[in-house]
Amino acid sequence: MKIKNTLINARGADYKTLNEKIRAAVTANGTARITLDGVNGQRFIAAGLERHVAIVVNGVPGNDIGAFMNGPEIFIRANAQDAVGNTMSGGLLAVAGHVSDAAGYSMRGGLIVIRDTAGYRTGIHMKEYRSSVPTIIIGRAARDFLGEYMAGGRIIIFGIGSKIACGNYPGTGMHGGAIYMPSDKLPSRLPDGITSANVTTADTAVIESAAQDFARALGITRKELPSTKKTSFSVIRAASNRPYGSLYAY
Repeated sequence: MKIKNTLINARGADYKTLNEKIRAAVTANGTARITLDGVNGQRFIAAGLERHVAIVVNGVPGNDIGAFMNGPEIFIRANAQDAVGNTMSGGLLAVAGHVSDAAGYSMRGGLIVIRDTAGYRTGIHMKEYRSSVPTIIIGRAARDFLGEYMAGGRIIIFGIGSKIACGNYPGTGMHGGAIYMPSDKLPSRLPDGITSANVTTADTAVIESAAQDFARALGITRKELPSTKKTSFSVIRAASNRPYGSLYAY
């Protein structure tokens, strides 16, 4: 069956006009695939969409692409700016490059795949509920305060071509979820209130599944990622589900 594709030229369009065209295409055509050409900083692309539609973005989108979405699969063929997948509930966001700060901010479900590096506070306020476990997978590295205030979900970093997997203070204030990275690429400064340990067999299965998802989303082979049989991984978790309990009155 031939996949129906709708091409939208984003050159010169403001973000409101572009998003109106995207929604019109989804509503009118029930299209299975939308290709956006000439994207140059437009914000809120596909924000709030709840249909299973594939969106290919050619160019660099602005802040909050995929915000609040629940269902679409978005493939960004370049870098992306701040708040990728802000509060998204489901679907896929795959970035064939770098992202700026606060990717996955308050993410509730779905998958974000970042081929290269991510900025500060990636995964801040991530949370999960029952079977909804949001996941961020990063190929190279992230900046400081990765997973800050995490309440759930998973962040996996493979550290490809990087001396460290993330900047300082990953997991600051976290009270749920897990952060995985190669053991020899842990940052030098870890915050209080977290634990760092070697992965278990169950953790290894999580990392291997993430590797498969990463490769599939970006169209690469599994062997391009570190082997879970040859590379030692560590996992960061909260030492307590109330990291600031001693700071507040009862």
